[in-house]
Amino acid sequence: MKTFIRSISRGLPRGSDVGVSKGASTLWSRAGSIARPRSPFNLESLRTAALMTGTALVAALFMAEAAHADGKRFGPYPDVYTQECASCHVAYPPELMTKKGWATITSTLDKHFGTDASVDAKTRAALDGFLASRAATRERNAPSEPSARLTRTAWFASEHGSTPPAKTSFANCAACHTQAEKNDYSERGIKVPTK
Repeated sequence: MKTFIRSISRGLPRGSDVGVSKGASTLWSRAGSIARPRSPFNLESLRTAALMTGTALVAALFMAEAAHADGKRFGPYPDVYTQECASCHVAYPPELMTKKGWATITSTLDKHFGTDASVDAKTRAALDGFLASRAATRERNAPSEPSARLTRTAWFASEHGSTPPAKTSFANCAACHTQAEKNDYSERGIKVPTK
């Protein structure tokens, strides 16, 4: 504070004294008997304002990130994933199943839930790398059966229950998640079919 007061007093006429008004908390200088306001804020007020502004910006960034990463919005995905996987069904978010579960899926693509979804070795390596890099690490995201169905994880059951909505299956995410094609599974985009 003393350094700050010295720095602003250099431009004052000789004999002027500088102080901080305790009542109004403003910096002022006195040349003779005339008091002139120098600034409506003191250093502590500026620090507080800067801290509050910084805190608000950080909070806004975290809220924006939380809105995206609230466990409901995912992506973007590499082309190989969208071309190979999303060409038949919605591109399931890799974050919803464990690395072991995804490895089971990609190792059995020749019998992919009743369909031959085989890919060449290079494509499979790319898929494996991507899925492993984004896979869930929590046990509740591990598949509970050998087929490694995403819909059979503890996480999925806790979110969706055990019975799919009327006239649809759990594999058809877009039936309820209207923004699933955009990788957005947030609650504002849910419309559960009733009949």
